[in-house]
Amino acid sequence: DQNLNELERFDIRCRLLSHVVPAPGALRVTGVTPSMLTDPTLPSHFVAMRQIHEKLREWSAAVFLGYNSISFDENLLRQAFYQTLQPIYLTNTGGNARGDLMRIVHAASVYAPNVLAIPINENGRRTFRLDGLAPANGFAHADAHEAISDVEATIHLSRLIKDYAPEVWDTMISLARKQGVVRFMEDHEVFAYSTVSGNRSNTWVVTGCGVNPDYDAENATFDLSFPPEEYFGLTVEELADAMGRKTTAFHTFRANGQPILMPRELAEGAIPETGLSPEELERRAALIHGDLEFRKRVGLALASRRAQPEPTPY
Repeated sequence: DQNLNELERFDIRCRLLSHVVPAPGALRVTGVTPSMLTDPTLPSHFVAMRQIHEKLREWSAAVFLGYNSISFDENLLRQAFYQTLQPIYLTNTGGNARGDLMRIVHAASVYAPNVLAIPINENGRRTFRLDGLAPANGFAHADAHEAISDVEATIHLSRLIKDYAPEVWDTMISLARKQGVVRFMEDHEVFAYSTVSGNRSNTWVVTGCGVNPDYDAENATFDLSFPPEEYFGLTVEELADAMGRKTTAFHTFRANGQPILMPRELAEGAIPETGLSPEELERRAALIHGDLEFRKRVGLALASRRAQPEPTPY
């Protein structure tokens, strides 16, 4: 429920699809044996996926939360639904939303850094892997990579963030819906945007400045430490070039991918010093929001940078 109390549990394993050769590396990581993959008492992949779809539909409307799920599990689930002739977008349609606890953990590491212990790997780098993060924060992760154990670890970490960084939790859950991201940007003309990867995290004070007209989930933001007046006269091609530079005023994200956005008042400790007053940041954001043509050109620049796939001959 909303307070992360468990209401019901569902766990299923199926036989391996007959055309799939199991990867030895995956068997070693998960502890699954070849005999488990061909157990005749298990349901087929088709039957299991039908049961999974029915259970998730029964639980709707809900926020479907996993760990690194937007990059991995969601794609796998959609492909499996497609292969078994079912609607593939169950987790983000019909009132449902899809979140990713890894994104929320990243947000907590930036905006509430004392809430979670982030382990260091043998290379001296922070690691956000679930099998290291959960034990480092008090979860006995004996069966790491077993689906139900990973779910329990995900719930454990969720509770820590919800209890000790509730504003970060609430903000990130609201961003699990594309409409929530759009609403956030409407409500906050100046806000913080962060990316996290291992030891590297970046946070910028930004404002929304354009949407790809061909793919409206792709949004551009403008780093307000740059003077926007220097960009207003640029053409679409020049803006696209500026987006590709190593040091750039533009940062992009997908509104349907739970980006790490935070209201400025919750991000004070994480925002790098710009030397600009709040009034100047707001003035720059107002200039951008008042220039509709500039924002249209930024959107067209986004579209021009998105590679178009070759049409299939079939």
